[in-house]
Amino acid sequence: MIYNEIAPSPVLADFVKLIWIMEFDFQEDLPPPERIVTDGIVELVFHFGEPFRTYYSDNTVEKQPKSFL
Repeated sequence: MIYNEIAPSPVLADFVKLIWIMEFDFQEDLPPPERIVTDGIVELVFHFGEPFRTYYSDNTVEKQPKSFL
């Protein structure tokens, strides 16, 4: 897995805290599920590859859309 954080350009700095990029090779062993805790930060996500899956406490699984807020 490759994870990078990039500072936004000065034009966006008042509106965007950071830009992050995560690349994952699904040929590798999958890491354990990651529990996400709400932090009040809005994220706009674009999947350019195979989207991740969301696992819910009621054991349902949902493939994330290609882009979402």
